[in-house]
Amino acid sequence: MSAQQIDDQSFCQQARQAGITNAALIAENADPTTLLAALDQMVPNAPAAIHDDFATFVKLEHGILSTGGPDRPSPVSIGGPSARTALTHVQSYLRDICHLS
Repeated sequence: MSAQQIDDQSFCQQARQAGITNAALIAENADPTTLLAALDQMVPNAPAAIHDDFATFVKLEHGILSTGGPDRPSPVSIGGPSARTALTHVQSYLRDICHLS
């Protein structure tokens, strides 16, 4: 097994434990404080293939979850087109490499 496969497996396991799903990226009923702490811990371990995009995703989650409530802004409104690209890349990785649905 290559170092990249080990990194992928470790990261995917962390994603499962944090409650990340490919469909929503975050568990709908997740405690924001717990989730954000878990995501922050995952950033240094994100594989090179998605590291920058995952860091963008975590930054967006901080922005969204810190505002709270049903009127919270969408990731695209917070980060613009680059946010959409980052989220798409992270979702593809979670689907194709982590096999999260």
